[in-house]
Amino acid sequence: MPFMRLPNYLAQYKLNIHLHGKQFLFLCIMITMQRFYRVHGIVQGVGYRSFVKSVADRIGVHGSVKNAEDGSVEIFADASLSKLERFEKEINVSIQNSIQVFSIESYEVGTSALPKRRNVPEHFEIEH
Repeated sequence: MPFMRLPNYLAQYKLNIHLHGKQFLFLCIMITMQRFYRVHGIVQGVGYRSFVKSVADRIGVHGSVKNAEDGSVEIFADASLSKLERFEKEINVSIQNSIQVFSIESYEVGTSALPKRRNVPEHFEIEH
């Protein structure tokens, strides 16, 4: 596999290219952000976590989603700003007789209250 994700706060990739018997190594860096979301509404027991995972996988967001004790859903997401903006729009849904998102609180991770996560999952995970 030519791309390899390196652990860091940035999305870093090594790209190995073999050309005419020589190996070239390029380091591609894309700055990412980490966000924490708390989603309120009818979001537990209706397939919302699976829906969030499918959106994250399609867009390319890393992180996790889990049910909170207060009936909300908590999401940790790591991606570029444009991907996070798209992700937030797509998870704000209401489906008749099913998922009903009333509000989404969004917090940038990296403040003293929400320190950055060092161990970002390679893929988006549903926590149980």
